[in-house]
Amino acid sequence: MPLKLTTYYQGSEIPDFPGTNTFHSKELFQIYEETPGYTPLLIMASEDGKPVARLLAAIRKSIRMFPPAFIKRCEIYGTGEYLIAEADKERIFGEMLEHLTTEALRNSFLIEFRNLENAMFGYKYFRSNRYFPVNWLRVRNSLHGIENAEQRFSPSRIRQIKKGLKNGAKVDEARTVEEIREFSNMLRHLYSSRIRKHFPNIIFFQHMDPRLIHSRQAKIFIVRYKDKIIGGSACKKPEDYVTIAKTLDKAAKEVGVNFIGGYSALVSKGMTKSDELLIRSIPEALKATDFVCSSVNVGSTKTGLNMDAVRLMGDIVRETADITVDCECNGCAKLVVFCNAPDDNPFMAGAFHGVTEADEIINVGVSGPGVMRKALESAHGLDFGALCEKIKKTAFKITRVGQLVALEASKRLNIPFGIIDLSLAPTPAIGDSIADIFEEMGLERAGAPGTTAALAMLNDQVKKGGVMASSYVGGLSGAFIPVSEDQGMINAVQDGALTLEKLEAMTCVCSVGLDMVAIPGDTKPETIAGIIADEMAIGMINQKTTAARLIPVPGKKVGEMVEFGGLLGYAPVMPVNQFDCSEFVNRGGRIPAPIHSFKN
Repeated sequence: MPLKLTTYYQGSEIPDFPGTNTFHSKELFQIYEETPGYTPLLIMASEDGKPVARLLAAIRKSIRMFPPAFIKRCEIYGTGEYLIAEADKERIFGEMLEHLTTEALRNSFLIEFRNLENAMFGYKYFRSNRYFPVNWLRVRNSLHGIENAEQRFSPSRIRQIKKGLKNGAKVDEARTVEEIREFSNMLRHLYSSRIRKHFPNIIFFQHMDPRLIHSRQAKIFIVRYKDKIIGGSACKKPEDYVTIAKTLDKAAKEVGVNFIGGYSALVSKGMTKSDELLIRSIPEALKATDFVCSSVNVGSTKTGLNMDAVRLMGDIVRETADITVDCECNGCAKLVVFCNAPDDNPFMAGAFHGVTEADEIINVGVSGPGVMRKALESAHGLDFGALCEKIKKTAFKITRVGQLVALEASKRLNIPFGIIDLSLAPTPAIGDSIADIFEEMGLERAGAPGTTAALAMLNDQVKKGGVMASSYVGGLSGAFIPVSEDQGMINAVQDGALTLEKLEAMTCVCSVGLDMVAIPGDTKPETIAGIIADEMAIGMINQKTTAARLIPVPGKKVGEMVEFGGLLGYAPVMPVNQFDCSEFVNRGGRIPAPIHSFKN
């Protein structure tokens, strides 16, 4: 498709585009617009009506000393932001650069690109548009990728830092307009004596507060000494959080585990700035790592549903799918959205070391659908009372084995035993399926009439049998119904017996929820948010844990297969209701907790 370039000169005309790069954001455009001496312009590139990249430039008035004159110069930080992982970035940049050059030279004497991450990116396009490189001293203060930060500093610098901290220097986040004003005045005083250093109008910093800081796209950190600001730094990006995920991934590889959780946010009632930055970093974090899993708890029976977080997760799920399309969107397979997330859940991708847990604890989940199915082979013709008794006794045996294994592991590792999760968790292996249990009960396929009743009975009897086998029961404790990880569920979808709506009904009576469900890659983020909201509402009202692990697969249509590999299995792409819910999910705010939540 041909690339369409649109230039915006007024902030009020810019729609809400996706993206997380502050230096090419609508918010920074508006700050420039409201700061005297600046004229911003934003170039948006789109293909087939979908935005693919954006480039923000700022034209400012500058004083030239020799000879004395007023000139205008155009400045750009970086080479833009690219919103589609598989896009031809250099080609897109080349077209945006040519367009920008034509636009900016109407009013500018000079166009300058700063902070280029890759000196060779777009080089041929720079040359063809008559740009030339200028070597400046470039200083990087990032500590990323250095295990010991002190390796960056000389011994004398380390002594200075320690002396400053000892004498009372403190680092904190600027939280008020007054602190931002004091910070900017300190910088202006510093730069005023440096001829070649430009310092923007103080209004620039004043607008950072409502535009960037309150919108959680940036932070200002200040250093105080004797109640006076003596230093600071501005701008914090979601990309900074990715380093945490990389550290987790490195730890997982070193100790030899298959998956590691904890890249999580608990935002059921509201989001801190750090929470939102972490959430916005999830797509890049899951792309940059192999074993890291991420979870976000967006609601609870006690607090209601944080619909701002639900709406944001619609974007995050879709962005994660787009950015990991080269590996069958397995980023989404490692991302789950929760309501009532338990602290002691041992199952990935939703496991995390909760704030209520000890420093070290062993929480164990046992997978046993194959054993349960085998046991029910001898239950044909029995009434429901006898059938329930068979399920209950089998669940007891499965859980008891798990309890013994957990206690032995606890003893050998000298780590306290936490809980046994009673969940029946399937695998892609033939015969290890929840759906096969339904067939042993008498249903032709999972999804047939009676499936929800069968699942409710199975879930209840598993709990009743399991709770007798262990005094420490927790986690999710029920039956899982992940599509891609259960061969019987896969067959049911392919045969047309199981739909998304039937799965949603089944989640009312089982553990977790819409799990490992592949949907068309062109599903709108608003639609994804609506599906998440439905599932979260089930958990909130029913006082149970529910979750959604949805996988939009770019380029795949309904009925096509997508392979995730290993324990994640494979799945057919399921159809999604195409009626629009945008106005509903975009309302923002919180859906209140149900009346039965008030039990204090």
